[in-house]
Amino acid sequence: MEQTLVIVKPDGVKKRLIGECINRIEKKGLRIKSVKSGMLSLAKANILYKHIKKNYPRVFKDLVAFMTGGMVVFMIVEGRGAVNKVRKICGPTDPSKAPKGTIRGDFGTGNMKRLSKKGKAVRNIIHASGTLAEAKKEIMLFF
Repeated sequence: MEQTLVIVKPDGVKKRLIGECINRIEKKGLRIKSVKSGMLSLAKANILYKHIKKNYPRVFKDLVAFMTGGMVVFMIVEGRGAVNKVRKICGPTDPSKAPKGTIRGDFGTGNMKRLSKKGKAVRNIIHASGTLAEAKKEIMLFF
């Protein structure tokens, strides 16, 4: 049984998409093992997105401000192939490239390339761990 971390970001919470995100995950046969809501601390946001800091420092600053600026929902999702299944449900990170029928394609906003030139991060509703190793680290960080 694989586990992965999912975070409904502040834009997803503000748009009242928490239930929609959970519904899409559960429809694919995955189980929500644990869920909690709260504010993402600056320290944990810095850890979560440190991979962006090196190559995109201005985007990193905007992303951290966005992620710590509103309520989020943290979930441990489990099931066979949970990491890859959740990534498919979410769609590509860039909402402008995410197909309709994915969370980011249906609800995300912005074009990553254009926004990054301005030092801005996209508003793509949801975070999902990229790999199993990443998922294990991220789950430990938040649960």
